[in-house]
Amino acid sequence: SYAYKARGDYYRRKGNNYYAFALNAYEKATYERKNYAECYYWMAWIFNKKKLYKQAMMEINAAIKYKDALYYKSLFIDMLYLKSEIFFKKSMNNEGKKVLQEIIDYLKRYRLRITDLTEPVYRNKFGRAYFLIGAFFRRSNLLNHRNVTNFIQAMRLGFRPDLCHYFLYEYYKSKDNMAVAAKHLESAKRVLRQNGKNINDLENEIRGLGWEKLWALR
Repeated sequence: SYAYKARGDYYRRKGNNYYAFALNAYEKATYERKNYAECYYWMAWIFNKKKLYKQAMMEINAAIKYKDALYYKSLFIDMLYLKSEIFFKKSMNNEGKKVLQEIIDYLKRYRLRITDLTEPVYRNKFGRAYFLIGAFFRRSNLLNHRNVTNFIQAMRLGFRPDLCHYFLYEYYKSKDNMAVAAKHLESAKRVLRQNGKNINDLENEIRGLGWEKLWALR
């Protein structure tokens, strides 16, 4: 089963033209070892890339079912992220948001028990969930004083502070709180300068931020 899994990894890394070979190898691995959660995850990942969301959901549910067999326990969080992404791409946004909240709850409860999650990895995975929940409310025109704090939590964990500050700028500007809005805009500009960018670069990025690109942010 491991040899089939290794073959699947090889073809997956070669890109889109080799996904069929990867799927075939992963399927053989799960035939040999029914609880090979990582192979179900990568099959779901490939189906998601191919926009075959029904098949992707079936495989990610199988991966989650066998999560106790994972060697690297942090991969379970990636599974939840992928499941949430599939929900959003199927326009099942409320279900996707619930899975993001499950990620946050999971990390709060089990952080100290997940020994292979180093602090930088923990911060990125945790911050990303907060950011995506905030982005869900923003895209749904549902931002309010309470849920806008998701962007603040994401920033505290170091996840895309430039975008978080800008979204907070947008929110407070919409509420005519220009003093707070201006502070967040200046903070966004400061972060951008540190990375050799400017506000125009950020606004161009935001204009192209559909769900596909939102989920690719790191």
